[in-house]
Amino acid sequence: MSTQHEVSKLKKKCWQKFGGLSVGAVGVTLLVLVLVWNQDNRIQAVLFCMVSAFGLSAWNAIDTYYRGRKKLRESEGPV
Repeated sequence: MSTQHEVSKLKKKCWQKFGGLSVGAVGVTLLVLVLVWNQDNRIQAVLFCMVSAFGLSAWNAIDTYYRGRKKLRESEGPV
């Protein structure tokens, strides 16, 4: 298989991972919203949860991509 094809598969995997983790982030955010519904600072709590969860999802997907690219480069051998 060509390297370009492998990179395309890796990108697709990372986007799918980000999508799945983002769905989880929305679920956690809704749970936090329910838990802090009667609190004065509920908006700040929900925004913090959203930013944290989506940020971690993005970081995880980006990290997966760069680790995968590193493995691909190593498998090609010295250029």
